[in-house]
Amino acid sequence: MARDRYLWNAGEEKIRPANAGTNPKSPKSKWENFWYYHKFHLLIALLVIALAAGVIYELASKEEPDYQIALLTQTSYPEALTAALEQQIAQYGEDLNGDGRVLVSINSYLIVMEEGKQVSDPSLQMTSVARFLSDLEQGSSVIYLTDETSFRLHQQTRGLFSNVDGSVSPTGSEEESAMWIPWKECRPLSHLVTADQLKGLDSEGQTKTLAMLDELGISLRAIPGTVLEQDPEKVEYYNASRTLLERLVYGK
Repeated sequence: MARDRYLWNAGEEKIRPANAGTNPKSPKSKWENFWYYHKFHLLIALLVIALAAGVIYELASKEEPDYQIALLTQTSYPEALTAALEQQIAQYGEDLNGDGRVLVSINSYLIVMEEGKQVSDPSLQMTSVARFLSDLEQGSSVIYLTDETSFRLHQQTRGLFSNVDGSVSPTGSEEESAMWIPWKECRPLSHLVTADQLKGLDSEGQTKTLAMLDELGISLRAIPGTVLEQDPEKVEYYNASRTLLERLVYGK
């Protein structure tokens, strides 16, 4: 046949063109092919980006408190109380970091030290101890709210507190009344939290929590003789915290 004659000496490419039997890929098919082979890589990359963005946002939006106050007790206090304390105490503070707001953070430490008293949650105790030791090292909390037993035991074992006027009595001559002021004897502090401010608690919980406040007292951490005394910024923060304590105990 004439066609066979013309193709007898033709190469394979002339007989079957290179693109014979295939169609140009559309953008959709190219994407589907790419997605098939690389979807897991893309998902991992997107997850890493999302995590990084979350961390950056958290760091950028984090609000630094002007004051940190330790709630050091052997009994757990409701979060509703700490939230109310943070809001109410801020009224007596100053904007120390210049961000236009006065923010107070309550650091709750549940540490059972009394001999014979059972630890209801050992894991929480361990966490509280670790956080408390870090607080001591950093000097984060200068004002302390403690129950009387916690005050005495931490004072005996650590010499943690000074007199509320900032002075430190010689060892053996300390007077508890000068170092630990009962909650109900502090004029502003004793009227700071009301039942209406304990959001999320029922009437029974509100009554119980307000009664728990009467078990607390306020104290000042001692920094003379510690490494914190060598840090000018820590000394400035200590003095500001002592001023706040005086306002809470004696009024503005």
